[in-house]
Formats: sequence, C-alpha cells, structure tokens
Amino acid sequence: MKTRTLLKTRQFTRTGVTSLVFLFLTVGLMGHATLLNTVPPANSRLEKSPGKVELHFNEGIEAIFNGVMVLNRNGLPIHEGESELSKNRKVLSVGVREDLPQGIYTVTWKATSSDGHQIGGNFGFSVGEEFQASGMVVGESGGQSDWPGAGLAVNRWLYLLAMMMFVGGFTFGAVILLPVVKNPSLELSSEVSGEVRRVFLRFFSWSWVILLVTAVLNLLFKAAAMADSTLLGAANWAVLNAVVSMSQFGRMWGYGMVLILLSGILFWIYRRTWASPQDSSKGLILLYVGIALSAFLMFTVSNSGHAAAVNEWKAVALGTDSLHLLATAMWVGGLFYLFLLMQSLRAAGPEIRARLMGEIVPRFSRMAQFCVGTILLTGAYTTWIHMPSWGAFVDTWYGIALLTKILLFLPLMALGAVNLLVIKPQLRQNLVEQGERAMEGALGILNRFRSLVQAEAALGVVILLVVVFLTNFPPAATAAGPAGPSLVSNRSDFEVALKIEPNQVGHNQIKVLVEDQNGNAITDMSNVFLDITMTDMDMPNQRNEATLASDGSYETEAVLGMAGMWRFSVRLMAKDSSDSRTVIFDNYLP
Repeated sequence: MKTRTLLKTRQFTRTGVTSLVFLFLTVGLMGHATLLNTVPPANSRLEKSPGKVELHFNEGIEAIFNGVMVLNRNGLPIHEGESELSKNRKVLSVGVREDLPQGIYTVTWKATSSDGHQIGGNFGFSVGEEFQASGMVVGESGGQSDWPGAGLAVNRWLYLLAMMMFVGGFTFGAVILLPVVKNPSLELSSEVSGEVRRVFLRFFSWSWVILLVTAVLNLLFKAAAMADSTLLGAANWAVLNAVVSMSQFGRMWGYGMVLILLSGILFWIYRRTWASPQDSSKGLILLYVGIALSAFLMFTVSNSGHAAAVNEWKAVALGTDSLHLLATAMWVGGLFYLFLLMQSLRAAGPEIRARLMGEIVPRFSRMAQFCVGTILLTGAYTTWIHMPSWGAFVDTWYGIALLTKILLFLPLMALGAVNLLVIKPQLRQNLVEQGERAMEGALGILNRFRSLVQAEAALGVVILLVVVFLTNFPPAATAAGPAGPSLVSNRSDFEVALKIEPNQVGHNQIKVLVEDQNGNAITDMSNVFLDITMTDMDMPNQRNEATLASDGSYETEAVLGMAGMWRFSVRLMAKDSSDSRTVIFDNYLP
C-alpha cells in the first residue's frame, strides 16, 4: 500500500514538473512585442513628407486593438485612412499627405502583443524648417503669431462681455433687484414693476443668446487654428469632434456648453416665476442656483487658460482664477444692469425713483466692495505666479497687457470709491430728510451717480478687450529664454536637475545632471531613462535613453510636438545595482 502511494506521488510530481516546464516554454513562445524601428526615425528632420509612417516590431502583433495616429502641433490628427497591418503582422503603418506642410508632428501608437499585453508610445519628427513658438518679447521678430486675428478678437470680446452680463444677471437679480422689487414697503406700481421686469429680463435674455452664439464661434475659431484651415473648413464633424475629444480646450468647452444650456433653461424657468408674488422665494432659489452654475462655468474657462498650465499648486491657481472671473462678472455685469435700470426709471415719478434707488444703491455698494476685495486678492496671486520679475511688465507682451489692465482698473476703483464714499452717504442723507428740496437733491445725486456708473461700465468694456489679448499671450513666467528652464529636485543623498533647451515646440535637447551631496557630478550611472508624457493629451509616453556628455550631464534629444504641460519621469539606475530611482518633473511648454 505504501509502495503504491509512493508511486502515485512520484507520477504526480513528474506530471506537475512536466506541466510547469511546458507552461514556461509556452510563455516563452508567447513573446512580448518590442518596437524595433520606425519610418521616419524618431526625432528625425525631414525635407518633405514621408508619405507613410511605419512601425516595425520584432514579432507579429495582434490584428485588433492597434493603431497609429499622426498629430499636428495642435493635437489634431492629419493622417489619411485607417492603420494597416502587414501580412506577417510585424509592420503597422498609416498614410500621410504627400504635401504635408512644414512643421512638427507627433506619432502616437498602440498595439497588442501576442501574449495579450497592450504596448504603446509616441515619437516626433519635423518636416522642412522647424516650427518655433518663441515667447512674445518686445522687439523680437516673428512674434506677431500670438496676436489674435480681428474676427477671433471681436468674438472673444463679445463672448467675455456676454458672460459678464449673463453671470452678473444672476447675481444682480438675487442680491439686489428681486429683494428690492418684491419689498412690499416700497409699494411699487404695476407699471414701474413691469418696466423693471421688462428691461432686466430682456437684457438677461440677449446676454444668454450672445453667449451661446459666441461660444459656438469660439469652438470654430479654435478648430480652424488647430487644423490650420478656414472657419468653413473647420465646420465639419471630424475636426470638431477631434478638438472636443482630444484637447484640453475642447473638453472644457464641452463642459462649459452644458453649463450654458443648463443656465439658460434655469433662466427661462425663472422668467415664469417673476410675475407671481407667492413664487418670489422660488425665484430667489433659482437665481442662487444660477450663481452656482456660473461658478462652475468660470472654472471651465480657467481650466482652458493660463491657470491650467501652472506647475505647482494647480488647484489653488484654478480656484483663484475662477474666483477672479466670478467676482469680475458680478461687479462689471452688475454695473450694466444698474445703468439700464436707472435709464428705465427716468420716466417714473421722482419719489418712486428716489426711494427705489435708495434701496438699490447701498445693496450694490456692499456687493461691489466684496467683489473689488476679491479681485484685488486673486489678481495679486495670479500676477505673482505668472510674472517672474518686475521687468517682465515691459519686456513681454503678456506683461504689457497685464500692466494696461491694472492701469485701467485703477480709475475703475476710483469711480467705485466715489460712489461708496460720496454718492451713497449723500443719497442716504437726502432720503432721510423731508421736503421738496431734499427730493431734488436726491435726484441730482442720482443723475451724477448714473454718469459715474456709465463711466465704470465703459471702462469695464475696455478692460475686457485687454483681457482678450492677455489670454492670447503666453504668461511671462513661461516665456523662457534660449536656455530653457532648469528644474531641480532635491533628494536626501543626491540632486537631479533637468534642463530643456530651447523649451519650445519642436526639437529639444534635454540634459539631466545628477550631483551628490557635495555638488559633484555623478557620471557612472548604469542607465538614465526619460519617460516623456504630454499630460494635456491622452497619449502614451515616449521613452528616451540619455547618454553621458562631456560636461558630466546625461543628454538626449526629443521632439516635443505640442504646447502645454509635459511630464518628464527620469529613471536613474546606479552602476552595479538593480535598484532604480525615479524623479518626476512637470514643465510647461509655451
């Protein structure tokens, strides 16, 4: 019995060992595909279009879940047709135009190995003269590319104006107008109440319509710029879908459009509640919900602008910029409603007009104080993160535009201070007193107040025009000089510095300097790898191996094909050791 059991045990053991050997052999046969080379080669400079992009693998890949895309510097696909796999399944290719214009292009690919593993990566190449995207420095040649065209500038200006008006309408209605008009102690006639309602809702409606139209045009202008085509050429599903699905601007535009539509529905519901006194609380709730939606809308605007490119404390930068926009909309947008309201009341009786404005002016002054304080604090923080020095205010177009905005904001603040410190107390004093003379004094003060509000609104319009150019210029902090940025990461036993030259869209030289605690360069690393990822786009990383240079650094070249945020993961492998350390750098490419 023991002998039979022993024989069965040995047979089971031999079977198990044989199975394991077979399994290991099978796994060895089911290899992990490796990319051998590409046509054109990674980081190559070509005189003309390659006509086709090819990826050659060491073994056959699966016929499913693979593909190659060729993107221009704006992240839009420019390849022709679908990817093709050769008969031996070792070459994956896609065609490109024979008349491909000069510029920088990025190839992103994915494939499935025979063992089921997904692999992928990206690399870049240039055609013709290398594209340059230098910072906007005063006196530089070729810097006009950052100036928006006339059509784009006008549309952006109208878009910002409409946004200020629409967002400001929710705030003005909730905080100022509705509580005053629905106040029974004022005893407003139906004629006055109806006129106020008509002016407010009509202006509110038109601001939403203009906001919707200019938002759609914004997408078309952006798509035309990204696809290097006309507005008519960009108005097709393939281009628009690529912009919305593949770019940071497009994704934020999509979220913003949803918020604009929801806010519009909310507004039309609110219109139905105005005439019903018993629904005034419901209307107030709808307006405050509109303010909340407006805050999210401002976040989408910030997340597609300069704040989204901040390296450190990005959430703080986005929140600060969103709050800055929201406070500006509350104040500047409210100024327009205030001026229109005063214009609509000119035909009303002097007593009604004085008492109504006597309630509205103090409420608006309190809101304006809060908004100005918020604008100053958030504006100071934004200036601090985007302006590297005082000289940048005159050395860069971004600095000049920002300085212009600040200089225009000062008289706007001065007019607001006059309203707060002079007009408001005088109006209160005249309304407290009785008699015809006091009423005439109050009306005179309101006439002066209307002129000041008109001047404030006009300044706000001009400031928004400056903002159009401000958002189009690269921030001064990212307008790096020819040497590019130098990023440093300190560790307990060594320091790693990353330098990118010239830190522009196109071919870049990347240097990694590793130093010990005494500041001596460590030059005996076994391997130094860089995984480079464009974080604003959904694409796999490219891997480069850096080699030792004569200055003690480790160098490699990489084509960085698009402006935006790039992540550099530096993996260091010490000599005679299997251990590795990874240091991560985030860098904005202007």
